[in-house]
Amino acid sequence: MSPTKLSAAQWAFWGTIIAAVITAAALIYVHSKADGTTKYVSGTVTDAQSGRTLPSVVVKLQTDDGKDLRQDTTDGEGKYSLEVPNNLTSIRLAVTAAGYPPYDQKLPASAGKNDIRLERQPITFAIPDGIQLDRAMQIVAEKLNVTAVFAKSCNKRAQSAFVNSTELRGNPTMPEPILKTLLSTVKNNSLHYNIRALEPGTRYEINCV
Repeated sequence: MSPTKLSAAQWAFWGTIIAAVITAAALIYVHSKADGTTKYVSGTVTDAQSGRTLPSVVVKLQTDDGKDLRQDTTDGEGKYSLEVPNNLTSIRLAVTAAGYPPYDQKLPASAGKNDIRLERQPITFAIPDGIQLDRAMQIVAEKLNVTAVFAKSCNKRAQSAFVNSTELRGNPTMPEPILKTLLSTVKNNSLHYNIRALEPGTRYEINCV
């Protein structure tokens, strides 16, 4: 039995029906987008101490048990945006950035703003006993990525004074307290030092009084 052939009128009729179905589906999709059934979690990633926004940081959206779903990289203003799947009731946001401990936060799987503040990883290192101050200052400055220079008020004796062993710990974005701690360990109590920021966070001068 040969298949039934459709007339031109029948083809036109079914073509109209198919077009209507496609149009309706498109309208439903657009309507669902407008109604907010597509959910996004978004926000800004910043350094908790300085408040500085952090660009080029990868923010991952994960399931409640830690399975990666999608990710976004923060833009020049530290902003990210991630679509939240409709079939989840809770999600996790995970961030790994150099100089910061891993960030992991559990959230309801709903649309909304979620700013992420990353706490800077404290720097810790030991200064051996009996090392000269100028050498110890050089070691610390290199680790903090700053420049520390002695003023003219500091003679050779002041620069080469020996320091006690100590463990230095602090926020690398705030180097001044760490440098002050080192200066406080000089063994000769008759020598007094203070520190001046020539360029805060970048260049410091040690004065001797």
